[in-house]
Amino acid sequence: MIIVKKTFSQLSINPLDAISKYSKVLAVDLRDRNSGFTIFPNPANSVAKLQWNSPDEKDIAIRVVDHMGRIVISLISPRENFASLSVDQLPDGVYRVLFFSKHELKNSTMMVVKR
Repeated sequence: MIIVKKTFSQLSINPLDAISKYSKVLAVDLRDRNSGFTIFPNPANSVAKLQWNSPDEKDIAIRVVDHMGRIVISLISPRENFASLSVDQLPDGVYRVLFFSKHELKNSTMMVVKR
């Protein structure tokens, strides 16, 4: 018997100058949080490289979130399956990296350690 650990999530979008909205419902696969999504080097000290196994996906949104839940880096990576993040401005710590494609949300942990 295979048990699939998948949940569905909807994000609340609360812009300062508009009415709150909700995102489309996204599937979140809890079996393997890093499935198809790689961060290297990890820990990073100046640049972190992200790579994913969905080259057909377009307009991938990437958000880096600190321990307080604040988005500290936000970018869109069109038509490529990799991105580089400058983490020079981030203090040492553990961050969540959220990867939004058209149909799903993946997440992973990234550490920033400056020497």
